[in-house]
Amino acid sequence: MVPQGVPHRVGEGLPVAVENAKHDALITDTWPWYVGTVLPHLETADSFLDAWHDRYMSRWLAIRRMCLRDYEKQGESWRELGAKWTYPVVQSAHREMARGHAALLNALPDLDASYQVLTGGHSRIRYVILVDIGFAGWATSYRGRRAVLLGLAQIARLGWHRAACLRDLVGHELGHHSHQLWRHGKRGLKPVEGPFGQLYEEGFAQRLSRALGNRRWHQASGNWRGWLARCRRQLPRLARKFLATVRTHGDIRPFFGDWFELDGLSMTGYFMGHELIAGLERRGMSLRNIAQLPSQVVVEEAERYLRSVSEKD
Repeated sequence: MVPQGVPHRVGEGLPVAVENAKHDALITDTWPWYVGTVLPHLETADSFLDAWHDRYMSRWLAIRRMCLRDYEKQGESWRELGAKWTYPVVQSAHREMARGHAALLNALPDLDASYQVLTGGHSRIRYVILVDIGFAGWATSYRGRRAVLLGLAQIARLGWHRAACLRDLVGHELGHHSHQLWRHGKRGLKPVEGPFGQLYEEGFAQRLSRALGNRRWHQASGNWRGWLARCRRQLPRLARKFLATVRTHGDIRPFFGDWFELDGLSMTGYFMGHELIAGLERRGMSLRNIAQLPSQVVVEEAERYLRSVSEKD
C-alpha cells in the first residue's frame, strides 16, 4: 500500500514510487509484487522460499543474483538462512514490514535531496525496497548506477521499522556511497583493507548520517535499547578486544554483524568507528578530507585511537 500523498507510477515494467512535492527520488518498490506473489505462500519455509525465488524475485533477476552470490561468497546457504531467520519474520511481522515500507516511501525523497546537496549532485542513487533474505541495508550498484537496497524482513526482525530509525539506516548506506564517491571516484584511492579499514569505513558511514541531519542511532533502536550507553561504558574494553582480535588475526564479525553478540552487545564496531571519525573531525578535518586519507594514515589513526581509549579505565 502506498501512503496517501506519495504518487505511484509504473516505469520500465517496475513499480516505482516517484516523488514528494520538492524532490524526485529514484525508488524501485517491490513490495506490492511481494504481497501478490509471496504472501499467499507462507504455509511452510519451503513454500515461502520457493515463492520468493521463483515468483517474486524472478522479476528482478539482477538483484536475486546479487543476493545469492553474497551468500555464496560467505560459504552460506541462502535457503538454510532464509528458513532460519527470514521465514519466522514474514510469518509474524507483516505489519512491521508494511510500516517500514510506508516509512521508507515517505522518508527517501527528503534524504535523497539532502544527499544530493551534500555531494553536489554528482551521484544519483537508486533505492530498492524489497523483502530480503538477511540484510537491512546494502550500498551497492544496480542498473548501472549506485544503489541502496533496503530489506524489509531484516528491518522488521531488528525492530528498525520506525521512521527515525530508518532515516539513520538509509543515511548510513548513503554514507558508504559518499565515501566511495569522494575517495575512489574523485581521487582514485583504493579501499583501506583489513579490520582497521572496516572500522574506518563503517564509522564514516555512520558519521555521514549525522551530516544528513539524522540523530537517532538505528543500531540503538528496536531490539537494542540502551545500546549507546552500554557502548560508551564498555568502550575501553571493546577497544582492547578489537586490538587483540586484529593482533591474533581473529574474526571481527562479532563487532559488526547484528547476528553476533560480544558480551551481550551487537554491532559495537559501528560505535567505535563513529568515535574514530568524530575525533578526526575535532582535529579540524572535514568528512571529505577524512574520506581521502591515505590508507596507511587511516590504519595508523585507527590503531592510535583504539590504543588511546583502551587505556582509559
